[in-house]
Amino acid sequence: MFEDIYGKLSAPRKEMFEPLVESDEMFVSRWRAQKYTQKSIDDNTNPYVSRRGEKFRSKSEFIIAEDLFSAKVPYIYERQIRIGAYTFHPDFTVVNVAQRREFIWEHFGMLDNPEYLESAIQKLNIYLANGFLPGIDLILTWETAKVPLNVELVRKLISELLTN
Repeated sequence: MFEDIYGKLSAPRKEMFEPLVESDEMFVSRWRAQKYTQKSIDDNTNPYVSRRGEKFRSKSEFIIAEDLFSAKVPYIYERQIRIGAYTFHPDFTVVNVAQRREFIWEHFGMLDNPEYLESAIQKLNIYLANGFLPGIDLILTWETAKVPLNVELVRKLISELLTN
């Protein structure tokens, strides 16, 4: 109720008050304003460009980003994180605004490549050993050349974990 009243105030009046509860708008703004290092995309990569003008390394990451954007889920692409002694750039860091919960979303796009698969398993083991659990704060998708990204599964994950 108080949030509704505050939300209807004009901008100058909002400046006169400190809201009791942070609005979704304020939360997202504060979350997006965090300082972070993003992995750069080199000139040899032919990136996929989203409606927001962002560049993605793969078509599947592009599809996930477009579905996140369509569902109005805030995300950051390849934000650097430290987990113990390791530094990672998860494909996406996303947030469920209503629950104020942050997730890491890893898409494993070349699981038929043995070296990539080994690296993916090592990364998953590090996530799990450091308390990241699938469906709790870790979202996983995957594909091979013969089994492409399941877009319906992506949309279901977004709906079930990020927009409720």
